[in-house]
Amino acid sequence: MKRLTLTFIALFSFIFLVKAQTDVYNLESQNLHKKVKKTIDHYYSYDKNSGGFVKKSVSIKNYNDDGNLAETYYLYNGTYSTSDSPTKKLYHYNSDNQLLKIEDISDTKSKYSSDIEFHYDNDGNLTKKENLYKDGSKSYTKYDYNRRGKVIRIESYGSNGKLSSETSVSYKGSRRIEKRTSYSTKDGSIYGTYTTTFKNDVKEKYQSESKYSNSTSTYEYDKYGNLKETISKGKKTNIYKYDYVYDKKDNWIKKHYRSG
Repeated sequence: MKRLTLTFIALFSFIFLVKAQTDVYNLESQNLHKKVKKTIDHYYSYDKNSGGFVKKSVSIKNYNDDGNLAETYYLYNGTYSTSDSPTKKLYHYNSDNQLLKIEDISDTKSKYSSDIEFHYDNDGNLTKKENLYKDGSKSYTKYDYNRRGKVIRIESYGSNGKLSSETSVSYKGSRRIEKRTSYSTKDGSIYGTYTTTFKNDVKEKYQSESKYSNSTSTYEYDKYGNLKETISKGKKTNIYKYDYVYDKKDNWIKKHYRSG
């Protein structure tokens, strides 16, 4: 079957999104269809001075024959920081298509760059994820499961070995509720508590309670399963909308994000 290369163009009216730290490594988790081999993402933001859109970053993702992410290239050109060379990473898998390692092969590495290693039990459950930094330090996350093989607890530790966050996971029918508490690795004080509710593995609601602010966000998706609207309520209500243009195979090829 012919392999596809998709070029995604995202236009952002305002950029102040926090990039979620999620483990996304295959076509299915990206909500992509058919035999996609490569995606090229061009990100733009609106520039008030010029009255037009300015390209901020380019991201290239290559997938292997099993639909798993194999290589990534990322180049950023922002207002406050600029990368002179792309961040390049390789993804290594075992014979069961389980991710074993994410290797940073960038020509120039920042002091925060790291390789990530993944460890599994005999049932194939992820038990530990380690970040190995170039200065020799490391941080890690470990996972506990119930008898049904569902994760019920996640603990993350900083490079100093102290607990940085802990997450309890509960299940109610088709819903999964993750409650994460974040700590200071210096004195152990609580930064905040964050609760995320999923329905059929799709994020439905997010609640943040911290010493800085409290807010609740709800999410709405289109018929293809792509995020269509986010409503965030805190001291004020913010509504973020996402519009897509699709190709004939139902892969989105253009996305416009706007707020206000």
